Amino acid sequence: MARRSNRRRERRHVLDVKLSSNQVRRRRGQLAASALLSLVLLAGAGYGLWRGGWWAVQRFVFQNEHLRVREFQVTTDGVINPDVLRRWAGVNTGDNLFAIDLHDIKRQIEMHDMVRQASLERMLPDRLRLRVTERAPLARLRVLIPGTDGRPHAQEYGLDQTGYVMQLDSAIVRAETARLWQSLPELTSLTQPELKPGTTLTNRSALAALQFVAAYNATPMRSLFPVTSVAVTGPETFELRGPSGRSVEILDRDFERQLARWESLHRYTESKGVAYEWAGISHTNNIPIRPVSSTPEPPARHP
Repeated sequence: MARRSNRRRERRHVLDVKLSSNQVRRRRGQLAASALLSLVLLAGAGYGLWRGGWWAVQRFVFQNEHLRVREFQVTTDGVINPDVLRRWAGVNTGDNLFAIDLHDIKRQIEMHDMVRQASLERMLPDRLRLRVTERAPLARLRVLIPGTDGRPHAQEYGLDQTGYVMQLDSAIVRAETARLWQSLPELTSLTQPELKPGTTLTNRSALAALQFVAAYNATPMRSLFPVTSVAVTGPETFELRGPSGRSVEILDRDFERQLARWESLHRYTESKGVAYEWAGISHTNNIPIRPVSSTPEPPARHP
């Protein structure tokens, strides 16, 4: 009897084990199916949201008639014609305000030499604003470049206070501005490799000369002694030249003191009726000058 009882217990144990294994497999299958169904539903919901969002953006943003450019405001602190800036931007009336690539327009405008910085701003619902900060040329320089005939010819460029070399395009400014450019002092005595458009000068004396021109423009000397050219004459000096051939030697530092001394000298010589053809403002202890030599008049002839 004991053996039969043990056999029954063994059979029940085997059946219980098989039943538990089947339940586990069934449960795992149900969980896998539920997980797969959840993923499918989640993916479908995500796709539906994406398509719905895309449709909403297209319908309410890019196809919205109220979000089209009706006014393009252009302001600049310099001399470039606003119509030229509009042409560079390439924005047309009726363009969708959000379809415009502001970063690309900014990059395109800032590629021009005279533009220091450009910024664009959307002003809902239908306005676009462009603001431009320009480089102001303080001096001119001439660069010899090869022509189509193989011969070098002179090309004029402008220099701002930092020594940046820019192209002066008279077609993008008013005619009076282009004429004023011709009255800017010309920076001379620089080697050709230093004169590359789109780069910044590294010559220490040339940079100091530009800093001096900026300081000179804010003083009465600008009208008392018009400067036509600035020549780098040494590692620490440069020479200003006027329209009458007169010249002044300047040290590449302490500009305020030198300008004050120069103005005092100029007013003093004018009050005494003495004209000078050269003055050494760079000297610290005194100001040597070379008076204009007077040519004696030829004797009068009698008939």
